[in-house]
Amino acid sequence: MKTRRKSPVNLITTDQNACSINLRLRILGRLPFFAGLSQKALESINQRFNSIGYNAGEFIYFAGDVADKLFVVAEGKIKIFQHGSNGRNVMLDILAEGDFFGNLTVLGASNYPDTTQALTSTCVLCIQSDGFGQILNDYPRLAIKTIQVVEKRLIAANQRVFKISSLTVEKRIAFTLLELGQKLGVQKDNSLLIDAPISRDDLAEMTAATAETVSRVMSQFQSNGIIESGRLWVSIINMEALRDLSKME
Repeated sequence: MKTRRKSPVNLITTDQNACSINLRLRILGRLPFFAGLSQKALESINQRFNSIGYNAGEFIYFAGDVADKLFVVAEGKIKIFQHGSNGRNVMLDILAEGDFFGNLTVLGASNYPDTTQALTSTCVLCIQSDGFGQILNDYPRLAIKTIQVVEKRLIAANQRVFKISSLTVEKRIAFTLLELGQKLGVQKDNSLLIDAPISRDDLAEMTAATAETVSRVMSQFQSNGIIESGRLWVSIINMEALRDLSKME
């Protein structure tokens, strides 16, 4: 009997205490909103953020909740998804350290359009809408930068939807694995490990496919020496082949 390989994904255990002051300042300094600010300014902004710990599987917020908070991943992985009209979930992204999510009434949002759930033990930084509004009052030039960042993210999301919708299922899966590898990849020997616990159902939700189709395509990719995978993990062995598979014809 073949022994199932243990998952190489680093399933960290953390809580809000893991969000040390140094980690908080480093993460906030990476946000496009605050790029270029002085250390003193970041220290002042940091005082307006709270840190919250979530266990794997816990929800941060649900679609339809009042959009009164902005979150930043300090440590861990979070998935963001919407409920489709056909009753199936559509996963929009997997978020990692330094990614921001949520929305704010100060930015014109009234309710969250999506649901977020911790994939691993996670520490997030959180700020209320009025707190972020005060930051914009203290640093007026950040208002334009914030609008630009939100607009850029919206354009990128629309471009992804357009590309995914125009690809065959095999190309959608290849394209999604390529994206995840570029964003979450960690070099392990001669492969690139997607460092997040990803199931076949997760990939199905990201590619508008069924779990059965994802399993079939993934098995084909593995037989062709493009990936290696197991329960809740995927490693990319041949990145160039994956790029070729994901190209639009």
